Amino acid sequence: MVNLIDKLLSSSCTILVMDKQFFTSKEAATIAGLTYRQVEYWRKKDIIVPTINTEGSGHNVYYSLCELWQLALMGYLLDMGLDFQICWQILNEFKERHEEFMKDPLDFSPLKYTLCPDPEKGFTLKHLSSIEITQALSRGESVLLLWTENVNQRLIEGLSLVLTPKKKPLLIRK
Repeated sequence: MVNLIDKLLSSSCTILVMDKQFFTSKEAATIAGLTYRQVEYWRKKDIIVPTINTEGSGHNVYYSLCELWQLALMGYLLDMGLDFQICWQILNEFKERHEEFMKDPLDFSPLKYTLCPDPEKGFTLKHLSSIEITQALSRGESVLLLWTENVNQRLIEGLSLVLTPKKKPLLIRK
């Protein structure tokens, strides 16, 4: 998977700052499968803050791959139908549990979690076996799966949209 990312990042669509790749807000939104408005709102509310964050109008901000992964996670959770507050809480819980993972999420082995209802938090991350998942379902409990591999795939697909050169449509005259 990392080879694919290296290949995608060799494109000239991004700027290179201190040997790291960074992406504009517009690119970040496309990559994560979100709207530009969502990304900008979350930046202004300090939910996911870009590495390069300049204030004022007319200034660009730039997101790192780690921040893109966080945006992709939020998009993935929202697409599951979860409430924004629950998505944000899960992102924060994930960041607290996996500081090293969050530094370079694409370089780690996939993590598998089950999102389980929690009366105080809404949902919490747990490692459940397939038997425990089946038992929870038979009791009528909600069970959602969060596999980082799915978020990675979303990120890779989004990167391929932004980093592959756009082909011009072929004009055919009759």
